[in-house]
Amino acid sequence: MKRLRAASLSRGDIILTGVKLVSDPNYCAPADLARSNLLVAVLNATETLTDEEAERWAAYSDATEMMRQATNTVLDGARKKDKGIQTIEDVVLHLVNHPADDAYIADLLTSSDYLNLWQVNIERNPWQYDDVLLAEVPRKQREEYCRNRALSRPTHVRMVRHASSMGPGSSRANEIRGRRRRPRGCLFDLRR
Repeated sequence: MKRLRAASLSRGDIILTGVKLVSDPNYCAPADLARSNLLVAVLNATETLTDEEAERWAAYSDATEMMRQATNTVLDGARKKDKGIQTIEDVVLHLVNHPADDAYIADLLTSSDYLNLWQVNIERNPWQYDDVLLAEVPRKQREEYCRNRALSRPTHVRMVRHASSMGPGSSRANEIRGRRRRPRGCLFDLRR
C-alpha cells in the first residue's frame, strides 16, 4: 500500500506540476521519494496546540473518516451487483455497462451521504469559499494562510501537539493529537 501511495504521489506531481520526482513514477516506494534530489525534508514541521484548541478540533466531525465510511458503504453495496468493483471509478464503469443498476447505485450514494460530504468543509471553513468572508479576515492572517497553502503545508500538520506536552482532555482530543502527530523530518517540500 505504501508503494502504491508513493507511486500515486509521483504520478500526481508529474501530471499537476510537470515535476518528475523519481526516475520511474509508476514503480516507486516512499524511500525513492525520500532520496529525490528535488525534495528536502521539512524539519520541525509541527506546532503545538493548546488543550482548548485540541478540544475545539475534537468537536469537529472527522471529514476524512466520514468520506471513508461513505465511500466504503457505496463500494460494499455496489459489490453486491459486481464483486469486481474496487473503486468509485469501477462503479461508474459498471453503470455504463449495466444502466439498469442506476437507481440502486443512486440510492447507495444518497443513503451513504456520499453526495453531501462536500458541505462539511464549507461549513467548517466558509471563508475559504466566500470572498466577502475572506475579506473580513485580517490581512496578516490571509497572507499567512496563502503562504501556507503555497507551501502545500497541510493544515492538520501545523495544528498538532507533541505527545510530551499533552494535558488531560477528551478521548476525541487525545485521538486527534495521536493521529495528527508527525515525526520530525518525515515531511518533504520541493526545493526552492
